[in-house]
Amino acid sequence: MFDAALRPYLDRVIDPIGRWCAARRISASMLTVTGFAFGMAAALAVVMGMMVSAFVLILLNRLCDGLDGAIARATVPTDFGGFLDIVFDFIFYAMIPFSFALYD
Repeated sequence: MFDAALRPYLDRVIDPIGRWCAARRISASMLTVTGFAFGMAAALAVVMGMMVSAFVLILLNRLCDGLDGAIARATVPTDFGGFLDIVFDFIFYAMIPFSFALYD
């Protein structure tokens, strides 16, 4: 809902970081996998009742998710990278509510 309005402001901050990462050979897929690992660790932290840790891990997941797109824009986006990103996002979006259900 707010994404379209906030996007230009976020891109001004994230795109230079994405170019910096790309210049250091950090690939978008590397960041996608790292972000997914943070997301799954967050789900585990929720199940274990470690809510502050889960919150920090979710923030790291979302940061990686934004930066992987910036890196892809700074280099050459690939179909595989886009597929990996969306699949991992859907798994993350399913696991976080599921982890709260398990915690409850």
